Amino acid sequence: MMKKILTTVCVFTFLFSVKCFSQAKDSTSQILLSGYVDAYYAYYTDSVGTGNFQKFPSVSPRSEQFGLNAVCLTAQYDADKIRGVCTLHYGDIPASSWSGTFNNIMEAHAGVKIIDKLWIDAGFFRTHVGTEGLLPKENFASSVSIPTYYEPYFESGVRLNYLPTDRLSINLFLLN
Repeated sequence: MMKKILTTVCVFTFLFSVKCFSQAKDSTSQILLSGYVDAYYAYYTDSVGTGNFQKFPSVSPRSEQFGLNAVCLTAQYDADKIRGVCTLHYGDIPASSWSGTFNNIMEAHAGVKIIDKLWIDAGFFRTHVGTEGLLPKENFASSVSIPTYYEPYFESGVRLNYLPTDRLSINLFLLN
């Protein structure tokens, strides 16, 4: 008897939550697809040979060859009550900085609006640490300081996001 009541309560709760968070077809929902490619040609004049000490061990020097910093493909869904982002990437930056487990995932997270301008998102995020952007398009000086290589590039967990204006975002993270 108790099992039947518990099953009924679970089914009712599930159906009620689906109704609460279901999306009505509206003009505010949209899917955005975007891409980004950053390639380069390098000529490195300070090479000391394979296996010897390099001045900057975080950067793999290339000489007289083309390289691919990053190729990114992003799918983003925005609606009134839910949102999500998935960015896949490939190139030198993910090969040198991402873990082997998640090498091709730059970010993948989804969120639900709690109340107006307050969201909760969960998943795999790009880092919020530091002032320099990871991708070359985000670094206006076209360079990255050495400490940036030792900051986390990605993080997983939950984010509480408050957007009081279009130019200000306040976040509280609970990360692994």
